[in-house]
Amino acid sequence: VIRGAAGLLLIVFPEFFIGLFSSDPEFVDTAVVWLRIQAVAGTLLGGGQVFQQSFNIAGDTLAPMLVTFMSMWVMEIPIAFVLSRWTSAEALGIAIAIAIAMLIRFALYGGYYFTGRWLNVDVLPQSAPVEEARSP
Repeated sequence: VIRGAAGLLLIVFPEFFIGLFSSDPEFVDTAVVWLRIQAVAGTLLGGGQVFQQSFNIAGDTLAPMLVTFMSMWVMEIPIAFVLSRWTSAEALGIAIAIAIAMLIRFALYGGYYFTGRWLNVDVLPQSAPVEEARSP
């Protein structure tokens, strides 16, 4: 909720926040778009973290590891590289790639959450019942 509220402020008033750091018009123009994209991505990141911590606390750490690895190393970094180098998006391509990865991560976590499989993870293996020692 807090991340979403902060994101809303950044979407509505990006010039104010960027103006605290620079007044260069070219920088401000690029940074306004970047900040708006990242405000949306940050909200998705917050939602994804709620799912991720739910899985971790339940003992299912494999799914978050795989989703994070896939969304970052297979999606985010290659997309950022391509968009920033070989399209007109240039630096904004990095922001777009981050937002795409956060959306994918949120969607994968959400889908996995609603399967309920994470609720059935055995954190500790079940041991065989121990027989009581009997005296002769």
